[in-house]
Amino acid sequence: MKQRILTLLLLFISLPILAGTEKCPLPPQNVKAILSDDGNKITVSWDAVTHTEDGSEIDKSKLTYYIFDAYGKITDPFLATTKECSYTFDYTNLKEQDFKAYEITAGVGEMYS
Repeated sequence: MKQRILTLLLLFISLPILAGTEKCPLPPQNVKAILSDDGNKITVSWDAVTHTEDGSEIDKSKLTYYIFDAYGKITDPFLATTKECSYTFDYTNLKEQDFKAYEITAGVGEMYS
């Protein structure tokens, strides 16, 4: 029986994409990844972003979290989006050992952490 191994790396980078009068959300903090007991799922979680870089409060209804492949290109699409402070990836069909690294950003409109 082959053993299946997933290696986890959490990478967080805060880079404001646009500058000007719009306000960038602060980056998510306390990012964690938990591998399920069966080794088939990874749940990534973080603390809610509540303020912008200048200290203004964020309307939670306008906030979206974007999860990217940390080793992807800047032009690559996101892997997932959520309004919640966690997301679970299902790797049940993974056939061999793999390495997963994620980048989490918060976005309001066209402004991202």
